Amino acid sequence: MTGVEAANLERDARQQVDDTQATVRVGKVNFRMAAGLRQEYNDNIGLTPKAREHDFITTPHLTLGAHWPISQLNSLDLVLGLAYSKYWEHPALDTTGLLIEPTSMLDFNVYVGDVRINVHDRIGIQQDPISAGQLSNITTFRRLNNTAGIAADWDLNKVILTGGYDYSIFRTLEDGYSYLDQDSHEFYGRIGYRYAPQLTLGLQGSYIITDYLENVQNDGTTWSAGVYADTIFSEYLRGGASVSFQGSRFDSNGTIGDTSSFNSVVFTATLNNQLNRWLNHSLTLRRFTTLGIGTNFTETYRVDYSLNAEVVEQVTTSLNFFHEWFRDSSSAGTGYLAQKGMRWGVGPMIGYQITPASRLSIGYQRTERDANYNLYDYTQNVAFIDFNHQF
Repeated sequence: MTGVEAANLERDARQQVDDTQATVRVGKVNFRMAAGLRQEYNDNIGLTPKAREHDFITTPHLTLGAHWPISQLNSLDLVLGLAYSKYWEHPALDTTGLLIEPTSMLDFNVYVGDVRINVHDRIGIQQDPISAGQLSNITTFRRLNNTAGIAADWDLNKVILTGGYDYSIFRTLEDGYSYLDQDSHEFYGRIGYRYAPQLTLGLQGSYIITDYLENVQNDGTTWSAGVYADTIFSEYLRGGASVSFQGSRFDSNGTIGDTSSFNSVVFTATLNNQLNRWLNHSLTLRRFTTLGIGTNFTETYRVDYSLNAEVVEQVTTSLNFFHEWFRDSSSAGTGYLAQKGMRWGVGPMIGYQITPASRLSIGYQRTERDANYNLYDYTQNVAFIDFNHQF
């Protein structure tokens, strides 16, 4: 399949979705709007091992979207998700300003022959610290992530070439964490070969430069080189895997006193299985590193599993589970205690499609963290109900 043929299929699929979900059309531009209200109970808002505090949190949220098919192949997409959280027991934790869902983006696709050029910007402002696995004993961790970049895919039928550049900024909006503010530049590329319609094998590599705004964390560079594979085993089973050697080097310009570097193998493996029309599940295994907090980096092994089922018409259920093992690189200068341990979470949810435009979801999430220092352990239980309406 050539790049133009793939673009036509992608365009047709996207247009079907947009025709169904569009709230209003102005000329060729489809606008979409959805709003909802989430109510949750959190029994440990501070992620503490003891003296746990609970709260009821109300979060209204709004999603705005626009799709502009500029031409037969070229398109512009905009998605903006906004939210605000109200803490009824601890009003000092109420959202300052607005939260921006990390799925918010500006995406521009241009096709020149068999080359697809993608210009993008993805932004998010989050507050809940639970997604930052290194953190504990903290109620809110307000931060801004923004990634802007350009990428190109050149489809030569058997050979697929991919290359791109991303510029990312990370800014903490929380007192006492400005030492984590940093800019990064990532260059990446892939060369893939289609051995068969169901199998693509290739080489991949990346190079990342990280610069911190303050001289606490160490600046550094990370490179990786390896192989990847994408395969379709059958109509119901597909998977992908990548294995790379990663090297990370850090300067000594920071005050944390960490001289550690990382030189080892990282990997990702995923399987997606559609058991029947009502049931599907997926499994992902990973080893990766992230920038540290008070250390140079955190090394993590992680397993993710998800199961989705349509019980009866208009009623769906899902179950998500993760388990991760983590280890900080050593740190001596700041007195920060390097951590190692495990964290896991499980979250069942049931959804009911009230009308074609309205959906009600009820769910539960339990997360546990067990580190080598009891100070950093926690257990958190969250129960929620979420109503969404597509206008």
